[in-house]
Amino acid sequence: MFRLSVLALALLSSFAFVAALPTTTVPTTTVATPTTSSCTVGGLKPRATGLPIVAVTPNTPVYKLEVYGSAGGPGTLVPFGFHQGWSFANGGWGALFWSFSCTRYLYLNVEASEYSYKPLIWSWTKVTNYWTFPYGADIGTTSASPFGAVTNFLACGTTLYLQTGTDVPAGQTCVLTKLRIG
Repeated sequence: MFRLSVLALALLSSFAFVAALPTTTVPTTTVATPTTSSCTVGGLKPRATGLPIVAVTPNTPVYKLEVYGSAGGPGTLVPFGFHQGWSFANGGWGALFWSFSCTRYLYLNVEASEYSYKPLIWSWTKVTNYWTFPYGADIGTTSASPFGAVTNFLACGTTLYLQTGTDVPAGQTCVLTKLRIG
């Protein structure tokens, strides 16, 4: 009983000590979160919810490889590419990217070239607006494009080009292929 009373007295004393401490007000600073209509590129992640775009030419090394890339880089064919929503609005080819506060598309654009193989470069800005994605058929450009209706792509290693003729990059092994959704 004596032991319990000593413990109770010690607890009460500590509460009284804490209550007797002076209170201090800590100043606070409010930091405004900047608002902007653009996204932070480094924070973007692909959303894995859709069908890939694949090379469909059988008996070639690129058969069943999938379209992939990154901002400023070339279109590529890899074993596991983009599997997210696509935007084909107004003739564009956009791969959906998202972050917690932002959704945007990375667009595949055709770059100018003096050769018949045209580099394909991913960009946050849609420049090429003549892609066509017919249901169950080959992806390509419309007849209104500077090259006419083209459904041939050239894969040199993993790099992908739009092929409008017969040129190939010097010193590279390339494969002519077609692309489709799924």
